[in-house]
Amino acid sequence: WLQTQEYLQDNKCDIVSMPYIEEREKFGNFTKPYMDLKLVIITRTSEPFSLDRDDVLHKGIAQKRNCGLIKKLRNIYPDAKIIETENYDDTFLKVSSGEVYSTISNILMASYYIKKYGLTNLKITGDFDNKVEPLSILVRKDDAVLHGILNKAINGISEAEQNKILKEYTSVQFDKKVDYSLLWKVLIVFLVIVILFVYRQIELKKLNKDLEKK
Repeated sequence: WLQTQEYLQDNKCDIVSMPYIEEREKFGNFTKPYMDLKLVIITRTSEPFSLDRDDVLHKGIAQKRNCGLIKKLRNIYPDAKIIETENYDDTFLKVSSGEVYSTISNILMASYYIKKYGLTNLKITGDFDNKVEPLSILVRKDDAVLHGILNKAINGISEAEQNKILKEYTSVQFDKKVDYSLLWKVLIVFLVIVILFVYRQIELKKLNKDLEKK
């Protein structure tokens, strides 16, 4: 990111894809948002499905040093156990090896690193409530024409097309939550039926005995 800022200031790059943050407007002009991404919790496939955010926060979360999410997490969850890594590669590899319990990432980044290193033992184990800002494109300040062209292109992409692109690009395994409440309801109904059946059989046996005596 430090090198990216230098390149933007020196006009060595024309565009950078990033979430909108007001203070970054000094580097260029943001286009309209083109994708809204939620944060997800990534763990190894051997870990159980969990939506207990507090549990995840205290087991350990790998995050790249100086990334914006660390500051956000520490502001909202001061007791969170955050393990800082050198880069995103290191972040996902530490989770894959079991050195760190989890990482929190958006779905696109997770998919990229899982594909890059073939980390098939990683999965999405739950959604994280806090969203990141929608992705936009930061365009160098002296290129208003390019800024206008990109905005026009973004307007031309429908929501259906966006979802299709996202689905084709991502390849992360989603862990499906089992609805245990439904399972218990089914078991209770089944148990009641069995009890009624046994009770009826006992009553019929008694009735047959009475008939035999008579």
